Amino acid sequence: VNAFPEDEWRAGESPYQRPAGLAGHFLATVDYYTSGLTADQFPWQKRLGSDWEDPRDEILPSKELILDYLEEMTARIEKWTQRTDFSAEDELHPYCGRTVLGRAFYLIRHCESHLAELGLELRRRGYLGPEWR
Repeated sequence: VNAFPEDEWRAGESPYQRPAGLAGHFLATVDYYTSGLTADQFPWQKRLGSDWEDPRDEILPSKELILDYLEEMTARIEKWTQRTDFSAEDELHPYCGRTVLGRAFYLIRHCESHLAELGLELRRRGYLGPEWR
C-alpha cells in the first residue's frame, strides 16, 4: 500500500488495475470468508464505503482506510485461526472445498493472486514492491 504514490493509488490503466480497488477487494474477501455470513448477509460495501468495481476512481478507499482495515483483518485472522475447527465440514462455502481447511486454502490462494497483481502493478509502474518472504 505504502509503495504506491498517492496520485496513483486510485488510478489504473483499467478499473481492475487500481491499487485501491484491488486492496479493498482483497480485504473484503478476507472479511467475508472469516465472517460466518453468506454472500447475501455480508455487508460488502459497508466497511470501505464503495464497490471496488465501481468505475469512479474518486470513491475508492484511501490508503489510511485500507491500512486500518488490514490491521482489523490481521487481528480477525489471528482469532479465527485459534478458534476454528479446520477439519469441520464447510456448510457455509462448500464450493471452496469439503472442509473449513479447504476454505482457508481457497482464501490463501485468493490473497496470493491479488497480492501478486498489486506487486505487478508496482513493477509495471516502475516501483519496487516489498520483499517476498
